Amino acid sequence: MPPTKRRAVKPAVSTVGKPDATPAEEPAGKAAATPPDDRPETAQQHSPTSPGSSAGRRFEILTNWITALAAVAALVLSVVTYMQVNQLPALDLVVPKVMRVSQGQGQTEVYVQPTFTLTNKSEAPAVVTDVRVRLEPPADAGGTAPNLVWWEISEFDPSDKDPLVPAVNRFKSDPTPITVTRDRPESLMLRFSSLRQGGGSLTTGVWRGEFVISQDDAPDVTADFCIDLSNMAALSDGLLHVYMNADSTGSAHSGCHTLLY
Repeated sequence: MPPTKRRAVKPAVSTVGKPDATPAEEPAGKAAATPPDDRPETAQQHSPTSPGSSAGRRFEILTNWITALAAVAALVLSVVTYMQVNQLPALDLVVPKVMRVSQGQGQTEVYVQPTFTLTNKSEAPAVVTDVRVRLEPPADAGGTAPNLVWWEISEFDPSDKDPLVPAVNRFKSDPTPITVTRDRPESLMLRFSSLRQGGGSLTTGVWRGEFVISQDDAPDVTADFCIDLSNMAALSDGLLHVYMNADSTGSAHSGCHTLLY
């Protein structure tokens, strides 16, 4: 009987203390997972503005200060705006370029169309209750000035075609309070008359005067003017004369109205 062949048995190899076998490669198209980095964060890994850094704390304090200053500025602006819109209205009267004067039968009349405006930002209206004219005679003429009172609100007569003697004595209304707001100035033709109360009349020379505007619950406002009658005789009875500012007529008295025609 022939002898039986024995297989050679390889001795077992111990793996104690040896590294694990290399794992099989991942299939194509799949990326190997990156193991998490468990290393502790260092001081250099903090953002300069993170809450945990000194720079971050300074940035947070600066932001709070800027916010507080902006709030204070808004409050101050609101207070200033409130005070401006609720303050007393500042009324102003603009003397017109043209003034008209008539005189006759012992009566003197002045027609003037001033403009009433507000010079501040007040939302409150100004109420004009009265307008007066004060005249001062020429220093070398002597005599007294006519006593002029606000008699009516007039308007031009559109049917009158005479440019030299325009009819402005068309009645519109009796004197009434004039309400002036910031967005709505007022300009009305005012007629002042001496009403044959006696007294003086206009003569040659330079007449100084002022408008005195009375208001409701506010101090009076004044506006100065002058009329230069040096180059003419005393006003002829019944004629209406027109005066224009010296800027265009060359009066020797700066700022005065002088005879135009």
